Amino acid sequence: MQRLISALLLLLLPALAQAQGWQLQTHDDGSYFTGAIIAPEGSQMTLLCGERSPRGMSPHTTGNTEPDITPTGAFRLYLSEADIGAPDPERTPRSDVMIVAGSTGYKLRSVKWDELFAVWYVDLVVDDALFSAMSAVPVVELRSEAGTRRTPAAGFDRAVRQLGQYCRSMFLAIGKSWDGRPDVTEGAMRQAAEASIELGCNGPADREPGYLQTGNIDGDGIEDAVLDWSRVTCLSGPPRPYCGASECTAGVFLSARYVLQPEPIEFLAMGPSLRPLTNGNMGISSAERATVCQERGLGACESILYWNGYDLQKLR
Repeated sequence: MQRLISALLLLLLPALAQAQGWQLQTHDDGSYFTGAIIAPEGSQMTLLCGERSPRGMSPHTTGNTEPDITPTGAFRLYLSEADIGAPDPERTPRSDVMIVAGSTGYKLRSVKWDELFAVWYVDLVVDDALFSAMSAVPVVELRSEAGTRRTPAAGFDRAVRQLGQYCRSMFLAIGKSWDGRPDVTEGAMRQAAEASIELGCNGPADREPGYLQTGNIDGDGIEDAVLDWSRVTCLSGPPRPYCGASECTAGVFLSARYVLQPEPIEFLAMGPSLRPLTNGNMGISSAERATVCQERGLGACESILYWNGYDLQKLR
């Protein structure tokens, strides 16, 4: 029932939003609550939060058996087929969606498809840099393989602050903290990387020195981890399942994104290693293929990735 309410919000809010920009709408049926804001002028881009109602009524009484339950300290972003296209069963979750605010693009990782209610969604922490960027521009662009849609950002700054205040008060009313990211303890990224090895090898594995490197990559003061699959040998099945002819997968486990996006950022690399950057964080260096170096006219070269607050980006 709550999902039905959310669907109705998607249909009813544009008329109001067209005249007044982004607007806050709230609903509490006694069993669950929802707070939502939606983009104006045709887009069905929606931010919301939801949880159990402080009134504590049974969902069987209200008929609300499909509520929107969102993590603490996070908004759920809903996007429609009209926004980013229809789902492809072989390509979900997807990572081709980007929101551009001003001159900066914010890539959305692991955008998932809700098959029952036909909507795309992804959870974003409330202090995500995307929201500050959207608050400072008149228009944002929603880019994907389906094309580009321009969406006015009028009223977004006010509306997202109101949404945060509503969500905070309602979460506190049910005894849940809202402010800040959920805790990720020191050593959690090491544990996540070790679990990834066991899962990827479907059992035990031998580890060579340097298979796991740790440092503060994302700047939050908590140890992050880089897993080099070239230094891992699986003892059941193929010994190097994540390696090609010259490169192997590297998995980067970042504490700043782990709670909402626990899967590592993965890319092909040759001998990835950590090195200090001028901003005090650690970057990830990797040797480039010989053909790439030759195209640049170099005898040997490397690439360096750094965390830009939202994604890993190539420094050179």
